[in-house]
Amino acid sequence: MATKTRVWPDTPSHPGETLADGLRARQRSAAAVANSARVTAEQIDAVLSGTAPITAEIAWGLEAALGDISARFWMSVQSDYDLGVARLRREPR
Repeated sequence: MATKTRVWPDTPSHPGETLADGLRARQRSAAAVANSARVTAEQIDAVLSGTAPITAEIAWGLEAALGDISARFWMSVQSDYDLGVARLRREPR
């Protein structure tokens, strides 16, 4: 009998963790990225703290601010997180 391979991690990582890693790697502050992204520092801070999602507006701004990471990537990271959270809510306890 084949074993079932687990595709999803046990706990999904919020996109803010990925963003924080990207900012550290580029040595960019949240305030500087917010300014370049033309979103508020509060929006970036909320994503970084895991209390807000990456919206399409923020994704486009991050693409503009970071240059080498596409808006599609940011939306994919958010979608993966949302699917992971939904999966955890549906799993029997």
